[in-house]
Order: sequence, then structure tokens, then C-alpha cells
Amino acid sequence: AAEDARREAWDRADTAARERDTRRREAERAREDAESAERHARSLG
Repeated sequence: AAEDARREAWDRADTAARERDTRRREAERAREDAESAERHARSLG
């Protein structure tokens, strides 16, 4: 039973880490999109 609990805790930690990485990538992509939109707006004057 202790082994199952440990495996479950590891799975949860692994899932949380993956979700955090995904959110960070999405945030970086959103920032890049905003920067490119800003550059585009400036180029249009």
C-alpha cells in the first residue's frame, strides 16, 4: 500500500511539473505574439 501511495504521489508531482512547463511555454508564446504584434503595429506607423 505504501508503494502505491508513493507511486501516486510521484505521478501527481510529475503531472504538476508537466502542467507548469506547459503554462510557461504558453506564456512565452503569448509574449512573443504580443511583441510581434507590437512590431507589426509600429511598422505600419
